[in-house]
Amino acid sequence: MRRLQWLVGLSLLVGLSFSSCECRKEAPPRPADSESNAGFKLTMAVPAVTPQRTLAVATPTSGPEPSPTFLSELPKDFPSEVPVYEGANLMQAQPMANDAQNVLFSVKDNVANVRAFYHKKMTDQGFEMTQEFDRGNHAFATFKKGDLLVNVTVAEDARNPGQQVIAVMYEREKPLPFEEF
Repeated sequence: MRRLQWLVGLSLLVGLSFSSCECRKEAPPRPADSESNAGFKLTMAVPAVTPQRTLAVATPTSGPEPSPTFLSELPKDFPSEVPVYEGANLMQAQPMANDAQNVLFSVKDNVANVRAFYHKKMTDQGFEMTQEFDRGNHAFATFKKGDLLVNVTVAEDARNPGQQVIAVMYEREKPLPFEEF
């Protein structure tokens, strides 16, 4: 008998728990999509759903894209032991934090040839390769020699088919302003 009372009590407790559950209640009605209760207008833009994927191609609206501006000379502190790919056009130099520089070149050759060139020339110059990434149309390598750190990135130029962009970022490591722990 006591067991029966316990089961009935447990059943009532479980029933009360589920009866207070709001998981089956419908959401309260929303105001119309074009108005809110505060007097503001609310407009909802819902993109049309298409059953197939489409590729949007941006086209210039005010004439052809401007061609890149090329610099006439390398930055004065460009390391002499870092080679410049033959036939590469100097595009721009960007100063970065910690006195680093990022120098961009444009070249008509494939990523694999440019990557192989820098791998060979940099190691011939005594640099140690510390990182390397190669994904066919994009390559990256980090080289270190003494306090000179050089990152070389080669990637296809999305705006100029058949062209590659070479980014050579270099910096001289400086001692930390505090003792390492």
